[in-house]
Amino acid sequence: MNNNINDKNGKITNAQIIEEQERLKAKYEEEKSALEQENLTLQNTITQKNNEIFEYQKENKNLAKDRDEWKNEAHANRRIEQEKKHNKATNDFNTAFIELQAKKGWQWNESQGWIKA
Repeated sequence: MNNNINDKNGKITNAQIIEEQERLKAKYEEEKSALEQENLTLQNTITQKNNEIFEYQKENKNLAKDRDEWKNEAHANRRIEQEKKHNKATNDFNTAFIELQAKKGWQWNESQGWIKA
């Protein structure tokens, strides 16, 4: 560096000072520009990641909603199946009871109830 600034007599001229200042300024501007570009790149990356996170959060919310709907639907279906089983068991019992009573000589009449056949 001293070789560039000092001339043969060891004196520094105004032209050399200005040239060195311009060189340092250009180097500074180049570094500043590179840092600004890196900053923009990082900000874009952050924005992209934030958008991805937002999309994942929306998807998780939708999945949770779907899961809750599925649970409610499954619970309702279980209740329906239990009701069907209960009704079938009641009907089977009633049918068996009527058949047994018929064997004993009794007949079911909707208006009169059980009557001796």
